[in-house]
Amino acid sequence: MIVFTLAREVKLGREFWMGSERPVKILFLASEPSNAGRLRLGREFEDIREKLQLAKYGDRFVLESRWAVRPGDITQEIYNFEPQIIHFSGHGTTLGELCFEDLSGKVKTIQPDALAALFEMESNRINCVVLNACYSEIQARAIAAHIPYVVGMNQTIGDKAAIIFAVGFYKAFGAGRTIRAAYKAGCTEMRLEGNAEYLTPVLLTERKDIEDAPKRVKFTLVLTATIDEIDAPLAEAIVEHLSKISEDASLTLKKIQSGSVKLTLEGNQEGWERLQALFKSGQLSEVLNIPVQDIFLQSASSESTGSQSPVQTGRISQDYNQLPITTSGIRNESQYLLIGSVAPFDGKSTVILGLVQQLAETGLEAAYGKPIGTCLSKSRSDNIDEDVHFIAQTLGLSQDFLLPTLLSLDETTIAQRLSGIDQTDYCQRLHQYLQIQTGELVLLEGASTLEEGWLFDLSLPQIAQAINASVVLVVRFHSSLIVEALMKAKQQLGDRFIGVLINDVLPEDLGTVENQIKPFLEKQEIEVLGILPRNDVLRSVRVGELVHQLNAQVLCRADRLDLMVESLKIGAMNVNAALGYFRKGRNMAIVTGGDRTDIQLAALETSTQCLILTGHLPPAINVIVRAEQLEIPVLSVDLDTLTTAKIIDRALGQIRIHEPLKVRTAYQLMNEHFNLERLLVKLRVMSRSNRSLSS
Repeated sequence: MIVFTLAREVKLGREFWMGSERPVKILFLASEPSNAGRLRLGREFEDIREKLQLAKYGDRFVLESRWAVRPGDITQEIYNFEPQIIHFSGHGTTLGELCFEDLSGKVKTIQPDALAALFEMESNRINCVVLNACYSEIQARAIAAHIPYVVGMNQTIGDKAAIIFAVGFYKAFGAGRTIRAAYKAGCTEMRLEGNAEYLTPVLLTERKDIEDAPKRVKFTLVLTATIDEIDAPLAEAIVEHLSKISEDASLTLKKIQSGSVKLTLEGNQEGWERLQALFKSGQLSEVLNIPVQDIFLQSASSESTGSQSPVQTGRISQDYNQLPITTSGIRNESQYLLIGSVAPFDGKSTVILGLVQQLAETGLEAAYGKPIGTCLSKSRSDNIDEDVHFIAQTLGLSQDFLLPTLLSLDETTIAQRLSGIDQTDYCQRLHQYLQIQTGELVLLEGASTLEEGWLFDLSLPQIAQAINASVVLVVRFHSSLIVEALMKAKQQLGDRFIGVLINDVLPEDLGTVENQIKPFLEKQEIEVLGILPRNDVLRSVRVGELVHQLNAQVLCRADRLDLMVESLKIGAMNVNAALGYFRKGRNMAIVTGGDRTDIQLAALETSTQCLILTGHLPPAINVIVRAEQLEIPVLSVDLDTLTTAKIIDRALGQIRIHEPLKVRTAYQLMNEHFNLERLLVKLRVMSRSNRSLSS
């Protein structure tokens, strides 16, 4: 029998204004310098005021506004009004500076540390700051060192998106929701409105003394097993499983005792209660096929020593010192994991980005490389693929954890190989990877297919055999016939093939994948490690990329080329039919003739991210005026409609994940749908904190 002891957190207080007779004061600060772009700040303020007036607790709020704010006005208004919440609406710079006005009404920026110093002085009075401006996350992080809750924007945000977020935030806050819940409500409101910028707002709660700081509790799980059966990877997997079913991301393993194996864990109160209810109902009769005998909360006396949560990395804490871990079956040298695909554009980049981030969060050091490169940067001399550089920069990987690219695969290198000029033994060169000492896991990205690179002995099966690597394949779902490609891969890779991730599954196909394809594959000993639903953001393309591929002229709103296009519509019908057709789409690029003013105006009133006019014909002036007002870029191309549509259609779904919005979406999908704990168990690797226990 094994006993797990765990802990969970309890909220110590309610939202700062609940239960108080004092009204909540919100100060709306707006600044729109004359030499900056026009914003609809008045509309934002009126919408916020309306939602608070209609709210359940509307009589509890006092909303004041100040316009054309200059730096010196900020302290004056805070001293006079004494708000609990400050909402800034206006412009921000890429350096994180907020834009106020000088004496002449022109832009006057304030450095993030200067504004943070002001909020440090007022930290006992102000509970929340909302910075509804582009790139304001930098400023928000500085303020969050002193204020409990701060909302900022991690990139540019459109006027329409900013207003939708503000409306959703204050609508929920006025209904008595917490600030965290109001933030989520603002993002959800954006999604409901079909706005693709819903990942732009971020909530920061970096101050440690906020009143809902968690308190930890411990509880014990008793398993029917012997101490020798529970090694570190299995213990890690058990805790991950319990964390998921209890919805407690903070769950950690404190100690393990022999006899009937008892695991002492630590987490929050709500998670403990969920696990207890599952056990009593019979739904927690086993964990990873190990029978559960009992689960109980530890008494206060048993928590009298070591009540402080230990410093931890990953799921198993540093004081988890009673598990006799042996090194048998656990590799002390680096392990190699190949991420491959059976067809191009199956989604390897999404998986790798999310996987490397998840591994880092568990404390496991992972190196990363791409043996076959397809886009080496001409401006670099380090022979590392641009995708590798991007992932390294995004995740903060040091150069010590990046592996060189062995070969740039293009027509030139293929011709040199065929002619005999290139006689390099790439299999021998592969063994330089075995000399890499940094990282417990070396993650390698394979080529686009299983066959690609065979001419150079660098196909995925050849690499796997050369360095004894495990393989995870990513396959984009198009039909049930994907099982044939995976069974063929199983024949080629054998036991090295440890799992598959099925990507880009439409909602109507999820049942087929879950109930038919997954059971079938697992009968063939192909484990399904994740099923990722289709996500339009990942299949989208920046307007700026379309400008490049179409060689288009930007007629207006060149400042909004960061908008993401998720779908393509062609306007070639009468205007009434077009309006109904466009309303079915979301975040569209609409292609129509330059002489179709009626279609163009109809398109601008729907969920359009850019309007593309063919034939190189100039649009009517009222089209440009309306597009300026709605912040929709208008492009002109010297192509016919069919050619334009083909180029856009090819671009959609095949663009690399080099946009911040796609990165955050990849993180979210992998966190929600990928079974990391099963992967680690199959690899038999541990986080750094766990491995130190085996020595």
